[in-house]
Amino acid sequence: MRYSLICLLAFIISCTTSEKPHNFTLTQLPSQMVSLTDLSAFKESPANWQIAGSVYADRHQERTIESESGTGVLVNSPQGSVGKNLFTAFEHGDLDVELEFMMATSSNSGVYLQGRYEVQLLDSWGKDSVRFADCGGIYQRWQNEQGFGGVPPRTNACYAPGLWQHLSVKFEAPRFDAQGKKVRDALFRKVMLNGVVIHENVSVSGPTRAAAFDDEQALGPLMLQGDHGPVAFRNIRYKRYGAEKITFSNIEYEFYEGKFLTADTLTALEPTRSGQSDSVSYHLAQQPQEYALIFSGTLTAPTSGDYLMALRTAGASWLWIDNQEVVDHTQGQRLDEPGYGEVHLDQGEHSFKLIFSKPGQGWWQGLAWEYEGPEIPVTALHAPGSVPIQKPPPPHVVEVSSEPALQRGFWWLDEETKKTHTIAVGLPSAVNYVYDLRNGALLSAWGGSFVDATQMWHSRGEDQTLTPLGGEVPLLSRPLLAQLASSQSAWPDSVDMESDTFRYAGYQLNSVGVPVFEYHLNGARLQDHIGQKLEERSLTRNITVDFNQSTSSLYCLLAEGKSIEHLPDGSYGVDDFRYYLTINDAPASPIERQQNGQTQLLLPIATQADPTNISYTITW
Repeated sequence: MRYSLICLLAFIISCTTSEKPHNFTLTQLPSQMVSLTDLSAFKESPANWQIAGSVYADRHQERTIESESGTGVLVNSPQGSVGKNLFTAFEHGDLDVELEFMMATSSNSGVYLQGRYEVQLLDSWGKDSVRFADCGGIYQRWQNEQGFGGVPPRTNACYAPGLWQHLSVKFEAPRFDAQGKKVRDALFRKVMLNGVVIHENVSVSGPTRAAAFDDEQALGPLMLQGDHGPVAFRNIRYKRYGAEKITFSNIEYEFYEGKFLTADTLTALEPTRSGQSDSVSYHLAQQPQEYALIFSGTLTAPTSGDYLMALRTAGASWLWIDNQEVVDHTQGQRLDEPGYGEVHLDQGEHSFKLIFSKPGQGWWQGLAWEYEGPEIPVTALHAPGSVPIQKPPPPHVVEVSSEPALQRGFWWLDEETKKTHTIAVGLPSAVNYVYDLRNGALLSAWGGSFVDATQMWHSRGEDQTLTPLGGEVPLLSRPLLAQLASSQSAWPDSVDMESDTFRYAGYQLNSVGVPVFEYHLNGARLQDHIGQKLEERSLTRNITVDFNQSTSSLYCLLAEGKSIEHLPDGSYGVDDFRYYLTINDAPASPIERQQNGQTQLLLPIATQADPTNISYTITW
C-alpha cells in the first residue's frame, strides 16, 4: 500500500481548535419575512397554492409532493401543467431576497424578480454540465419564435430532489430617465445557490420568456412560478431598496500629531491643524502613522428608522451621533474586522463626530465608514480613496484529475470554531468531502470542484483554511465511535486526547488512491473507508470494527440534526431534509433518540469474534 500525506506547516499538528474573530460575519439589519401563516402576503390565492406545516417529495417518484397541515411552508401542487403563478402583495425595485425551496423529482419552477426576470428552479441533480434552463440559470428571452440571452450557472450546485435548498439573489431594477426611457438594464448583482456564487453582474436586456409582463418598469411584484411543476418554499426573506441616501454637510476636520490610544486623550489638546473638508478620508493626515483625525459635521437622514453604522479602520475609531456614542472600535486595527453600532434616527439633520487614531503599524492604511438603513443597502460615507484598492490574491485552487486528491488544512466548522486536524478528499467523479482526523468525523461533503487553498498560501497564510468550491452539506462534528453506559447516555463532543481510549493510527491509500483511515478504541481496531456510489452524487461509508478483546456498550453515531425522518423507501431524511442517509449493512437496528434538542441516529455494535461491518450512503 502507498502512504500519502500532503504537507502543511508543522504547527498544525500541535493545534486542536481555534476561534474566529468576533466580527467574522458581517452584521446587518434584519430582513423582512414573508408571512406563511396564510396566503394574505400574496395578491391572489390560486387553488394550486397552499400553506402547510411540512412537505415530503419522494425522490423515487416524478413530480409528486405531499404536505401535512400547519403553517410555515408554501406548497405548489398543480394538476399536470394546470396551475397559476403566485405574486407577492409588495412590489419592489432593487431587492435582496433569500428563500429555501424543495423540488419534486423532474419538476420545474422559477423565481421572477419584478415578475419579469427569472432565476430558474429545476431538478438538475447530478448533471455534469448545466445550461440556462437548469437550476440557478437566468432564463432566456424570446423573440421571433427563438430564444436568446440565457445565462447558465457557473456550476451545478443543485441538491437532490426532496431536499431543502437555499437561493439568495441580489437584484437591481432597470433605470429610467425623467421621460421614462430605460437607461440601464436590470442587473443580477449576485446569485448564490446552496452557498455557491453562480452569477455575478449579469445584465438582462428584457423580460424572461415566460414573464408575467412584457414591458419593463421601475417596480413589480416577486413572482413564484406555479404552472410547471410541484415545488415548496419557506423562510422567504427580503430587503427592498430605494434611491435615498444619507447626505453630509458642514464637514470639519482636526489633525493631531502623536500617539493616542483613547478618544478622551484629545479633549484637552489643541489640534496641529484644522479646516473644512468635502469628505471623510484618512488622506487628510498626510502621514502613515502617529496621528489622530477628528471629523465633525451634519448628516441628514432621508427617513426615520434604525441605522446600522460600521467602521472599518486601520486603527482605533469611535463614532458619536447627536452626542451619543454609536460605535466604539477601540480594538480597530484591520479593515476586514469592522466595528458596529445601531442607532435610531429621525428624518432630518443630526450632528456627528468621528475620531480615527493611528498610533502605529503604518503599513496598514484605510478609514471606512459605512451604514445600512431603512430601504438603504450598505453604503459608503467615506471618500472612495479612503480605502486602498487591493487586488484579491490569485486563487490557489486544488484540482482533481484522474486520481483522488488529498489536501491537509484547517476547516471552519462554524463561525466560531476552526478544526485543525482535517483532510479534504476530492474524487475524480466530482464528489468531495472533508474529514476530521482527530475523531473520525465526516464533517462535510459537496459536489463539483474541489477546494480553494488560497488562505493557506497567501501572505503569511494566517487563516490556513480550505474553502469548498461546491454546495457544501454539513454532516457531523462529533466522534464517530463512543463507549456509552447506555443507549441514552450523552454523546461526547470531542475525543479526550489525554486518554488512550481513542487513537488515530494514520491512513493508507487503497488501490484507487482513496484513503482508508484507521483508529484504535478500547481494544477495537477500526477502519473507515469513504468512497462514491458512482451512479449518484453521494458517498458510501464502509466501517469495519475488529475486536481484539472484549469491548462493551460500543456505539456508532450515524447522523444528527434538527429532525431525522424514516422514509418509506427505508432511508432517512436528516436534519430537516438536508441530506439522505441509507443504511446498507449494519449489525443491529439503529436507535433514534433526542439529545439537547437534536435528534441522533445511533447504531449499537455488539462485541463478537468476527469483524463487524457497517455501511451507509449519504446522498445530497
